Amino acid sequence: MKKIAIVLPDLRGGGAERMHINLASEWIALGYQVDFILLSQTGELLKLVPEKSRIISLDCKNIFKACPRLIKVFKEEAYDIVIGVMWPISIITILAGKCVDTKIVVSDHNTLSKSYKALNKLKFTFLRLSVRFIYPLANLRRVVSKGIGEDLANLSGLDKQSFEVVYNPAFKDDGVSTKKLCSNNSKKLKIIAVGSLKHQKNFALLIDAVAGLPSNFPYELSILGEGSLRKELESKIDALALNEKVKLLGFVKDPKPFYEQSDLFILSSDYEGFGNVIVEAMSLGCQVISSDCKSGPREILSDGEYGQLFPVGDKKALTDLILSYQQNVISIDKLYQRAKCFSAKHIAKVYIEKILKA
Repeated sequence: MKKIAIVLPDLRGGGAERMHINLASEWIALGYQVDFILLSQTGELLKLVPEKSRIISLDCKNIFKACPRLIKVFKEEAYDIVIGVMWPISIITILAGKCVDTKIVVSDHNTLSKSYKALNKLKFTFLRLSVRFIYPLANLRRVVSKGIGEDLANLSGLDKQSFEVVYNPAFKDDGVSTKKLCSNNSKKLKIIAVGSLKHQKNFALLIDAVAGLPSNFPYELSILGEGSLRKELESKIDALALNEKVKLLGFVKDPKPFYEQSDLFILSSDYEGFGNVIVEAMSLGCQVISSDCKSGPREILSDGEYGQLFPVGDKKALTDLILSYQQNVISIDKLYQRAKCFSAKHIAKVYIEKILKA
């Protein structure tokens, strides 16, 4: 039995973490042993790790101090494949992986130039140089969208062809249609948004956009997710007198019922690596409106064929799309078929094939 190690900081409720749990389940079904190696054994998603997977904690929050411990685990376990998820975990996975006989994969899920733009000059230079000189040592450099590959190429000076696009397994397709099971019997437009409460997701823009709707326009906005901006967003909701219409529901382990009971999903992010939540929403029959941000939404929505796009940060454009969304309704079956392109079973097979060929 071949062994795979997935190296992550922890298993908090993020998209990259959830996607690798989905991949692990599919790889186990294909006959692989899959372990999760974590800097810290914490996070809301620990309970979702497949029963057959082991969790190995390095118990070290400092990434580079964790490198010797990671080498020790790699030597003891003799993995066939090691996957470092997200920079700078990717860097220590490469360095540790070169000390043993294993295939090394790095997987990036966000545009690093935007994610780390707040770094000081010295740290940003380290980011750029580490990608330029250490990433080529990996057997496979996976990115979850074309835009991320282009961003990494521009950042590092590497050829963009050196990055392999493998989309996220954002749809857990078990062969049974999970199309919308519930209908909205109320007269309100039920809107849902999902993501961590942080600046990248720009929920402040979404709240401002719904505040711009006519006073007689019936709607309800539910935002699923937790994060550092909760108090700031609560204050905005209070200031706009939207407490009856906008709800911050916190982290939800299984958002499926919320998608099923909603009409419209909105992604208001300033940037994304992929946009797993768009696929989740489509698979459950939600119409989609998304910011045309770098780099995943336009690829998922196929230039607007499967949902509406608005310019990043354009509050009025978003308000107008919400008002006119019924004029652009896409059939649930069409949305579902598009979501299947990102099914866990399909992506897991494509991904492992690319790793084995690398």
